[in-house]
Amino acid sequence: MNRWVLAVAWFLFGTAVLLVLPLYLEVKLVLWIGVGWYADKLRRKPDDQASRMSPGSS
Repeated sequence: MNRWVLAVAWFLFGTAVLLVLPLYLEVKLVLWIGVGWYADKLRRKPDDQASRMSPGSS
């Protein structure tokens, strides 16, 4: 009896890990790429303005 309960619990745990882990990694990857792209976009705007107003160009 206990062995069956343990086997079912282990199977459910393994299934949950196999289903949740790829989803977690995918969300993490999408967020990492999205935040990186957005930060790069924000970082480029002030750089463009700074390069236009740099003292060397005048």
